[in-house]
Amino acid sequence: MQAIVREAFQQTVAEQDDEHRGPAAFAEAWKARLDALLTQETVAVTGWGEIAIAGLDTDLGWSLYQAAGRARAEAIMRAAATPGRRRGPDDGPAVSYEFSIAAEGEGSLGDVHYAICAPCGIGLLKKISFSPEWHYCGFGTLALREMEARHPDLSWYTTGQYAHAQGFYQRYRRRSDSPWTAGQHPCPHF
Repeated sequence: MQAIVREAFQQTVAEQDDEHRGPAAFAEAWKARLDALLTQETVAVTGWGEIAIAGLDTDLGWSLYQAAGRARAEAIMRAAATPGRRRGPDDGPAVSYEFSIAAEGEGSLGDVHYAICAPCGIGLLKKISFSPEWHYCGFGTLALREMEARHPDLSWYTTGQYAHAQGFYQRYRRRSDSPWTAGQHPCPHF
């Protein structure tokens, strides 16, 4: 039964980039997907093959869904930025940093890599990475706000991003109190 609950979860995660569901809508979609799987005679489960539903304890499946859903919701609520760390040697006046968004008991949910050039007053967002199961949970916004709070006097920019991330950065820039520039390479030290 655990494999079927996980299969419903993975199928819902696979839709995230198209559906852009927040946590509550994701939980409802996952629930609907599990319900659809449990009403079938058999379910094709990745790595397991076909599993017959007849004779399985579907109440256990719903209990597992509820427990996993609660754990996911709690991780989202407890998510916070970890202390920053310098990454590698400095490259002239440019200094690279990283930090994670983490939740107690879950470990790192995603990572942020960036660099700053204090003399030029510029920050470069290099990369934000979260596994697909944590997309659309507000962690990208949390990460960027944390980065800006750690270096409030900088103007920020990011490199050309994947097409699916460009919309997120454009929306964030409009809401941010920190200056963001759409121009590329406003600092010669990066």
